[in-house]
Amino acid sequence: EMRPRRRLARAALFLALSLVLRMTRCSKRHYKAKDGTAFAVDAATGRWTPVPSASQADDAGASTARQPQLALPWRAFDYDFASGAFAVNGLPLVIRPTREEDERRPDQQEHGDTGRTIWDGAVVLAKFLELRMASRVKGATVLEFGAGLGLTGLAAAALGASQVLLTDLPYCLSTLTRNRDATMDRWLGQQAEAEAAHVNVSVSSLDWRDPLESDAARILATQPEWSGGVDLLLGADVVWVEPLVQPFASAVAALMDRFGHPDTELWLAHQRRSDKTDSALWRAFAASGLRWEVVGFDDEVFGVDSLYAREGTVM
Repeated sequence: EMRPRRRLARAALFLALSLVLRMTRCSKRHYKAKDGTAFAVDAATGRWTPVPSASQADDAGASTARQPQLALPWRAFDYDFASGAFAVNGLPLVIRPTREEDERRPDQQEHGDTGRTIWDGAVVLAKFLELRMASRVKGATVLEFGAGLGLTGLAAAALGASQVLLTDLPYCLSTLTRNRDATMDRWLGQQAEAEAAHVNVSVSSLDWRDPLESDAARILATQPEWSGGVDLLLGADVVWVEPLVQPFASAVAALMDRFGHPDTELWLAHQRRSDKTDSALWRAFAASGLRWEVVGFDDEVFGVDSLYAREGTVM
């Protein structure tokens, strides 16, 4: 008997009064999003659609959670990433900034070319994987959305993932490749027999606006190492303005449908900056057939509380 496909996304929404979420293809017919918007499954299309009255979802047993107040702290983690001072599983991650010659002119940039920066979400998700998900990552096939400088995906490699695919827009790829090479060279130099030093870490372009025509999709479709599909999708602080919401949600859904399996999961570290953007994100996930739940992570990461709001709702 075929198992029903589950589309699972666990979103670790850290820092600044944030949440940690788990997302699956929802088996319910009604539910209410965090902003109070009610959804129901359209019988004709099978897609989630907003319903006029929230009471329709309430009658079906939907639940809500208190909306936390927002805050925008300065970046909390100030480590010498370029020297390998940040480590996962005892292995240094050598994360160096984009070279000046690889930076795009301001008139060529999209949303500020944020892939040139290590954001707090990447640090927290890396430590979350180490502290809470090491056994899940070990031996898994992992794809990172919006990898930027590569910290989170390389953390998965340090934990023994079998395959890691770091993806982003083309302007990030040369830096991603250099950081991958520098990190794995360091591992080979320190521990020649370490499993992580032999993980296959690939770098490829992935434009969320056309994900199935991307180089990353071609790797997933043609390389035998990925024939079993993608086990884990990762994203660290990848959605910070509303125009990114729909492309990201659509890309997640498209890759899960094409290259996922019933146990494929998305783990997303997301710093909350805007109620409007967050509400749009939940609606976009729902419309793509994803359900989410809050997953707590109140460990400290280098002395900084990684999760300040622990309220949440399983949808």
